[in-house]
Amino acid sequence: MTKRNRNGNAWINTSPSELRLRGSVTVGLLIAELCAGACGSGGTGGTPPDPGIVSDHVYYVDSVTGDDASSGLDEMHPWKTLSKVSAANLLPGDTVLFHRGAVFRGTLAAGENSYSHNNGSAKASLRFGAYGSGAKPVFLASEALDLPSDWVSEGSNIWRSARSFPRDIGNILFVNGSGVTVGFKKFAVTDLKTEKDFFYDLAGKRASGSGVVKIYSVSNPAAGGALHVELAPNLPNIYLENAHNVIVEDLDLRYAGSHGVAAANSDHIGVRRLDI
Repeated sequence: MTKRNRNGNAWINTSPSELRLRGSVTVGLLIAELCAGACGSGGTGGTPPDPGIVSDHVYYVDSVTGDDASSGLDEMHPWKTLSKVSAANLLPGDTVLFHRGAVFRGTLAAGENSYSHNNGSAKASLRFGAYGSGAKPVFLASEALDLPSDWVSEGSNIWRSARSFPRDIGNILFVNGSGVTVGFKKFAVTDLKTEKDFFYDLAGKRASGSGVVKIYSVSNPAAGGALHVELAPNLPNIYLENAHNVIVEDLDLRYAGSHGVAAANSDHIGVRRLDI
């Protein structure tokens, strides 16, 4: 099927066999839409590549054994992070492969924007995919607050995050062996009345540039049996702005506070075999 944004200038091709949504919880929706403001991960970018050039480099990325100072040009010298890929100035015809079984945090950016100068062209697509064997590479847009020290009691079953966040937190996820449960977002501290109700301090963000999260919990949120406590900011797993001829395939996208894939002013964007 084909989906266009309301301006008709961004589309995603999928078929029912190519896209699988999680049955337990859908944190990010695979859509193409015009983002209001920056949704990227903050890569440094650089000089935009010449769209007339076609390359055939294959880059490898492994969050466990990788090093962003490496060449990335073979499996023995992979890059490590999504931010490295976002700022790599990839050319049409290039391929970036993420190691199966590895977990990557942050947002992958592509296109011509403040975060990235990675793009395809009518001559050749830019492709992101997977290599190796086993489970698909996992992209986590969330930040983990797994330790009891990550939370400070304010009394009356209200807990405050020990650090603040520059972006609004769209969701909180509690991940354990039996699955994922989610928090319930409220818009005032006084509305925190039941387990897992949470609030992001927008007023604090306006005043200082970042805000804390407060949650209602009868015990420390990181000591209540959850293996992982994940805070999902309003960011996508993959952000495409002014992107052309980009293919994304064989990835597992999780815990975004906005979308799995967000595209703005982009065309010829293909997605295949994504778990979201």
